[in-house]
Amino acid sequence: MSLADLKVGGLYVILQGRQEPPEPNEFYWGLYLHSDSVGGMTYHVVDTGSGLRPEHEYTGGIFNTPLLTGLFRIADITRPLHPFVDRVIRSYDSSLNCPGRSSNSKFWVLNVLALLIQPTATGWLPVNCHNLPILEQEIRDWGNRMSQGRCVYQRPKPIGSSTICGLPEWKTQRELSISLGDLGVGGISIDTKAMEIAEHPIYPPR
Repeated sequence: MSLADLKVGGLYVILQGRQEPPEPNEFYWGLYLHSDSVGGMTYHVVDTGSGLRPEHEYTGGIFNTPLLTGLFRIADITRPLHPFVDRVIRSYDSSLNCPGRSSNSKFWVLNVLALLIQPTATGWLPVNCHNLPILEQEIRDWGNRMSQGRCVYQRPKPIGSSTICGLPEWKTQRELSISLGDLGVGGISIDTKAMEIAEHPIYPPR
């Protein structure tokens, strides 16, 4: 697969194997927003041994990610809304190592998704999913299928899409024209419930 096989505006969960050969359910998780035809933003947290450190950057080489299992699409974000989604994803950066925060990459991703499945003040759902545990299971099951019997260095890398997030096939989807002004006065805001989730993640460390 190549960048041409990714949907511009697609929000993907990145799964990376932790070792070779891969083992079931053993993935490093991240997020990728394919912001234009030549690349996009990767969002990761890295375990430094003394805590987690955020590492977010623009890349044109997502398929060169070490030990990449594949990319799993969970949402389509129109270009005017990329800054909003970027802010939400970064919202835990300053408190990653506070007590009760996520202890690894998977729980960091799930806590970010817990914010993105909450409606904004105008009812827009960045990620159209009403059951985060089921979405987690869908992502994990897909990763297990894609890594079964494969070397982590094997190419091409698979691309998948959620079946529970209401996603159309991207090559036939019509882009909707949505402006920030259409979604709320002065921009977009997460409602109070979502901000409470940010303070008290539903996926605490285990």
